[in-house]
Amino acid sequence: VDECQNGIHECIKDVATCVNQLGSYYCICNHGYTGNGKTSCIPEGEARQSKSNAIRVTLDTPLKNSLKDKGNICRNQFAINDYLECRRYTKLTDKTRKTTYVTKNKKCDNHLGPGWFRFQGDAGTKMPTKCQPMSRCDAYKTGWLRGTHPSVAEGAVNKTVCFRYRSCCKYSVIIRVRNCGSYYVYHLINTPECNLRYCGTD
Repeated sequence: VDECQNGIHECIKDVATCVNQLGSYYCICNHGYTGNGKTSCIPEGEARQSKSNAIRVTLDTPLKNSLKDKGNICRNQFAINDYLECRRYTKLTDKTRKTTYVTKNKKCDNHLGPGWFRFQGDAGTKMPTKCQPMSRCDAYKTGWLRGTHPSVAEGAVNKTVCFRYRSCCKYSVIIRVRNCGSYYVYHLINTPECNLRYCGTD
């Protein structure tokens, strides 16, 4: 059953998108909003302002002066790290996830998500944005991000992950990506079948 197509989902109307996956679905807030897509989708500017006001009330005078001296750098860094997904994510560090890892194994991510993930360490630092050869990152059908990574100002955006099988985008899924300043986080879902895997690079 495709809950999204049949309209039997719980995603917030007009500000969230329903994304179907095998046996289930999940919700993502549209561009410019942050939240879980089911119970909340708050405009990103309002979310940052609300958090900023709450902290401003509780700061003592010495700390206020210290933050003031740091200027825009401190304020901008706070705005980025304030997003929950930039602080709470699952690390993907396995060296077999990197596109340089050549194998004929058939690992897959059909039980990986949904959730926020960050590529780190031996797995690389981000997803590749160019079509990858097959049989890389310990999988038969290799996953890569179509298009470019978002800027910090763009917020969390919807992106397409393609999986290479004969053609560069034989299979695809919609994910969400956020630029957290010095790294990216990805809201990954379960792949629609086995032998498809999300890959990393430097």
